[in-house]
Amino acid sequence: HRKTKLQYAYKHLVENQASGRVSEIAFETGFSSVASFSRAFFNLFHIRPSELLTENEIAKSKQK
Repeated sequence: HRKTKLQYAYKHLVENQASGRVSEIAFETGFSSVASFSRAFFNLFHIRPSELLTENEIAKSKQK
């Protein structure tokens, strides 16, 4: 169940549907804190959610 929530979060972060806010997606997926979300996310995907957002924002800005 937790893995499914994290996969949902990953998808939304990649598609930038979290409006650039890790906290928004953390609470939307049911985590009680951003720290616990970030730790679980990193343990599964080996990248921090904030790093993923930054990478996507850079990639999108280069496409323009």
